[in-house]
Amino acid sequence: MKLSRLNIFLLLIILLISFFSISYLDFTKSKLNRLEILNEQFELEYNLENKYLEFKLFQKNIGLDLVFLNNLYSMRDLVDSSNFSIESKNKLANELKQYMLNKPDFYQISYIDELGLEQVKVENRDGVIEIISEDKLQNKFDTIYFQDSLKLTQGDFYLSEINLNIEYLELDTRTLLNETYFIPSIRYGIPLYDKNNVRQGILIINVFANPFLDIIRFEGLDFSQLTLIDNDGYYVANKNYLKEFGAQTKTYDNFFTDNPQISKDIFKNFNASYMTVGDNYFRFKYIYPTLKNFEIYNSSNKIYGEDSEKIYYLILVNKLNSNE
Repeated sequence: MKLSRLNIFLLLIILLISFFSISYLDFTKSKLNRLEILNEQFELEYNLENKYLEFKLFQKNIGLDLVFLNNLYSMRDLVDSSNFSIESKNKLANELKQYMLNKPDFYQISYIDELGLEQVKVENRDGVIEIISEDKLQNKFDTIYFQDSLKLTQGDFYLSEINLNIEYLELDTRTLLNETYFIPSIRYGIPLYDKNNVRQGILIINVFANPFLDIIRFEGLDFSQLTLIDNDGYYVANKNYLKEFGAQTKTYDNFFTDNPQISKDIFKNFNASYMTVGDNYFRFKYIYPTLKNFEIYNSSNKIYGEDSEKIYYLILVNKLNSNE
């Protein structure tokens, strides 16, 4: 049966309408997908900025703690006398113990003399604040943080790398429910000067890093992966905590091995803040522990000098997979 011209015309109209409807729906869907991705990217950047601000806030109050402890009467008495009598040391230790009762994030407070010998040390051991006995005090002369602290002058502050705590030359651990955990920590310090402006050692606050790292581990967005890495790509904070501090634990888990499509050279562009690699969108922010973005006071950059970012820095990375 032959179709009339009218029927043919109507059929063409129906086909054209169907074609353009499908095309429009595909275009609308594609546009919505793009808008959804853009919205997710915006949330990603907002989330990253919030975590960065929390990161900075986590640090700043420690400076006030150091100043307060430096001015304790028992601290001044011990530093000015420099004879380290048992009575003076016990008095300071008890005051530090009382102070730590209200500081659950503090792991240790130590007074270390110019020879690297711990003179007073108070420790939070599983929630119990203990004064470390004389026979358990250590020589910290060869530690990185003590050697770095020797470069401090009066008014300077020290801020260490975030790493796993070491005691008696071994990684410090805790056991909970038959599972062993390492202890990430950050050390803050100031040089101690007596009334004659003679340096008599350093005051170190060793802080549990987990409260801060948990902000990154557990508070990312559902559609993104938030991590903190160091300049070598080793994880400092990851939702899978077993991947963290691979260089120290000898697992060697690394951001670049998990993302082989990314070159280490990409993160050497310190002015960059985002990149797209395949279907993945990365937003990142550099954190320099000894420079303006992440310091207690400007003088702390004297530890490493002007090129500190070439020695140690952190990168807060948020990864969005557009296929998810």
